[in-house]
Amino acid sequence: MKRKRWNIPELEEISHGIVRIPERVGVPFTPRVRRIADHSWFQRLRLVRQLGPLCLVYPGAMHTRFEHSLGVLSRACACLRALEAEPDGLLPEIASEYDVRCCLAAALLHDMGHFPFAHAFEELAPDVFHHARFSIEFIRGTIVKRSAALKHPEPLPGLLRKEWEVEPDDVAHLLNRRIAPVQIRPEAAGILRGIVDGPVDADKLDYLQRDSLHCGVPYGRFLDEDRFLSSLTVDPVSRARLALTEKGRISAELFLFCRYAMFSEVYWHHSGRSFTAMINAAVAHAANTLGRDVFIREFFAIAFQRGDDDILKWLAESGAPGAIELINHVLERRIFKRFAVIESGERQQHIYSALMEARRAGRRDRLTAFHGELLERLIKRLGMKIQPWELLLDIPDPEKDRAGDLPFLPGDGGPPVNLGTISQLWQGVMKDFPRWVRKIRFFVAPRVADAAERKLPRGQRTLLVQDALEFAGLL
Repeated sequence: MKRKRWNIPELEEISHGIVRIPERVGVPFTPRVRRIADHSWFQRLRLVRQLGPLCLVYPGAMHTRFEHSLGVLSRACACLRALEAEPDGLLPEIASEYDVRCCLAAALLHDMGHFPFAHAFEELAPDVFHHARFSIEFIRGTIVKRSAALKHPEPLPGLLRKEWEVEPDDVAHLLNRRIAPVQIRPEAAGILRGIVDGPVDADKLDYLQRDSLHCGVPYGRFLDEDRFLSSLTVDPVSRARLALTEKGRISAELFLFCRYAMFSEVYWHHSGRSFTAMINAAVAHAANTLGRDVFIREFFAIAFQRGDDDILKWLAESGAPGAIELINHVLERRIFKRFAVIESGERQQHIYSALMEARRAGRRDRLTAFHGELLERLIKRLGMKIQPWELLLDIPDPEKDRAGDLPFLPGDGGPPVNLGTISQLWQGVMKDFPRWVRKIRFFVAPRVADAAERKLPRGQRTLLVQDALEFAGLL
């Protein structure tokens, strides 16, 4: 009996044309892919840099969400081709062509809601600024309620129904399971969601390699993508999620280590975190000066039509003295210096845990009080006037970028297990991540850093932080 195959032009080896993106990646550019790529809502992603301010650290990091989105589509196609070609594979029997079209559309549109410096705005008001939520609103067409400038004669929902023959809510369902499905098969949705939003998905496979390429570092390019794809399968027990066969163990461990190295040396590099903290603080100062409602209204008037440099200019023209100074420091690359670094470890664990818990619990009032107290103590120790914006606290999101569970099929034919429970390398990397990567940093303006080098030994700075924490009731 001949195996069932999907009639999906994007999955054909020779499709209806390709578009080239780095590095030697051919993206299937069928008429329906072109219709989305040429849509003004998608074209605006050309204005949004993939790594935001990291181009100030790695000059080559000028690539955009547009390029990355095309790359994710290409890698989603590769995953689907591998699953379709798998001998006795389950996915072609479980997923219909409709389901697969939804998956490809979700891969292409997964970052539609991104805007310049999205994470800085999300730090300020996660209830208002949320790029993943905005992606869903673009797919459903409701984004025009936030920004009238986005009104379009043919919004994405109509294009998805006409050209892709899918319901927008089924595409959105693969990106957010809380969106109720319409026609997509429930058993297929769980598997296909793993391709666009899973522990090892098309998104991560693309950004690790693409970011590594543009930053000029090797860490994200150690992936064995071919081996990973050849080991991709459907969990035969649940029949509702992706899994890896035994031969994919090393490629999965390589993936985890690549991700660990990229966070350590690129995404959370201390200079990158400094520029990010400066922009985060500029956003907060501008919002405080303009008022929350005015700030939000002005943001939505420009955010989806402007690029990174335009947003920096807008912040610099906000009238907030702190925002103006911070953005000028960013534009002139006068980077703030590390004043103190708190790591997860025996000596500093009590300080680290207190700050992380305050961040996790959203105790902004206490953190503000702590910042004010630390500032006052620093002013007294250094004997100089220091503005509030010249002292920045950077606490990485404690919930961000966890590895997740990766189902693994042992070679002895036993039931699927989570690779993290049997791989000592996996366990070791996850244990080391908080200590060596998720560090808490205090940054100060260059003139303050110079004074601290002369007057405040590094060993005393942690004690200063500890005393301020105790005063603020956080320790």
